[in-house]
Amino acid sequence: MPTPTPPWSIAYADGSANAYHFKSDGDGATFDYVPVSKEQSSTGMYSGGPPRQGRLDAATVATLWQQVEALEGNRALHQEDRNKGTGQFSIEAGGKRDFIVAMGDEVRAFDAFVRGLN
Repeated sequence: MPTPTPPWSIAYADGSANAYHFKSDGDGATFDYVPVSKEQSSTGMYSGGPPRQGRLDAATVATLWQQVEALEGNRALHQEDRNKGTGQFSIEAGGKRDFIVAMGDEVRAFDAFVRGLN
């Protein structure tokens, strides 16, 4: 499936509650990473590192959407409740959709992809 026509946005919270926000308003695509701080973590010790933001090129946007749509389409991975280790998605692109992906290889692969964004 091709990348949706802007405007669109994807909000993603990883298994440690670090937040990623992806969006395009038609003038390119951007991301913001909002990490959990030690003060916000349940243990008082975890930190998601420094916040970061940047622009996404067309190839990265295509990969992002390909991966998100694969996770959304694989209903066997979905679960009703948000638990530690799960990935929570909220998508706005021609309507709003929300889903939670269970802890496992698939969400870990997506986490590795978004952690690699600069």
